[in-house]
Amino acid sequence: MQPPRKPGQARAVQYIALARSALVTLLGLLLVFRIVASPDPAWRVAGSALAFALVLLGTWMGARAMRRLQQLRAGPRPPGNTSGE
Repeated sequence: MQPPRKPGQARAVQYIALARSALVTLLGLLLVFRIVASPDPAWRVAGSALAFALVLLGTWMGARAMRRLQQLRAGPRPPGNTSGE
């Protein structure tokens, strides 16, 4: 069982997750530039699939971290308020 988090720690964890998602997306984009410069057609096909997956994963990770940051900024919800979910 994990100890309870300090007030600013949850937000810091989400900022780290956001930075990690940016790195994954950047890695995918750098791979795209590497693929364009490659003369090997097999590498282009495999690399394109990997680059697409990395960019998609990074974008999803970033969206998730941003959603959690917005929830942290909004504060706790009153019990029983389930509108929009």
